[in-house]
Amino acid sequence: MFEGDGVIVQTAYVVENLDKAIDYWTTNIGAGPFFVLRGYDQMENLEYRGKKGYFNCDFAFGQAGGVQVELIQINSDAPNVFAELSGKGVRSGFHHVAMFPKDLEAAISAYQRQGLDLVMRGNFGTTPIAFIDTRPLLGFMVELYPATDDMRAMYQMVADAAKTWDRVEKTRSL
Repeated sequence: MFEGDGVIVQTAYVVENLDKAIDYWTTNIGAGPFFVLRGYDQMENLEYRGKKGYFNCDFAFGQAGGVQVELIQINSDAPNVFAELSGKGVRSGFHHVAMFPKDLEAAISAYQRQGLDLVMRGNFGTTPIAFIDTRPLLGFMVELYPATDDMRAMYQMVADAAKTWDRVEKTRSL
């Protein structure tokens, strides 16, 4: 398919209440701590389904074993990639996996050659990201972004925090 495929670095879930979801993940699953970013709406060059896009979400990033967990609470009514879940009327659930392709454009093209849609693209800071609608095949989306220094540093920060986490402080600011 493309170089770098097969390595899932993150699983992501849309939740109705971020704080309750963090509490459950930390208390019952033992994942954490979660780095929280509230009211994020600053994605640059955001395109959603080929048009200028917008979203406002709260995000939390924690570690569960060898994989990062992302929790997403949608705060806006604007159509956006995070509101697209499998099943009519579904408001929360498993949303996507994320991977680091060696060549983002080649990975996007590989998915498009299979007839799968590029749903969203933009920049998270300096890192370009893309969401592919793999729901027809997998039931969830795939998020792609290159392993930039900034992105690797964020993943490492979350993983390192989990190694020394005392399970008391459930959240930290991002």
